[in-house]
Amino acid sequence: MDLEKCDSEKALSLLKAVLANQLSAEAALADWPTVSKTSSKAMKNVYHQLYHYLADEDIRTREPEYAQYQQAGLQRCLDDLLAETTTTLE
Repeated sequence: MDLEKCDSEKALSLLKAVLANQLSAEAALADWPTVSKTSSKAMKNVYHQLYHYLADEDIRTREPEYAQYQQAGLQRCLDDLLAETTTTLE
């Protein structure tokens, strides 16, 4: 199994746990695979979105609509990463 596939699978697992409220964004980012110039667009995007998710925790607490918006964004990132990972495997 190549390193990129392992990183994508780990990222998928971490992001699913965050969306299921089983893991904090902070804990997910602490265990996140290394993102570099050679990382896929989806990997870079999900890392960026998760970082903003962590930073905006106080806003999500005050504004339920914003919380829904951010969770939908993370779900889109998950879908994109899953699609990319599935395409890579074919």
